[in-house]
Amino acid sequence: MALFLAIDAGGTKTRCLLADETKILGHAITGSVELTRVSEAEASSHLRAMLAEVSQVANVSLGELSQTCVGLAGLSIDAVREWPSARLEPSSVGTCTS
Repeated sequence: MALFLAIDAGGTKTRCLLADETKILGHAITGSVELTRVSEAEASSHLRAMLAEVSQVANVSLGELSQTCVGLAGLSIDAVREWPSARLEPSSVGTCTS
């Protein structure tokens, strides 16, 4: 069964949920990972903590993910656009824009 991770990186908080094809298995919330608001070290720390939490809540290894979608502001900035892929498994990451 496919597993999906969705990350919504907002200005003050970042939310994620992990789901299979039929239901949400877990969710987590952390501080901002927006590089225009926090340092790269702080953003990375927030992201790691959130991913560990959602993995534990869902009882799923993140290595099993089929696809990850990250929605974040500032995609016109190269560093912001490249940051998620550098922190997450590159083969499973897609950056969603609106």
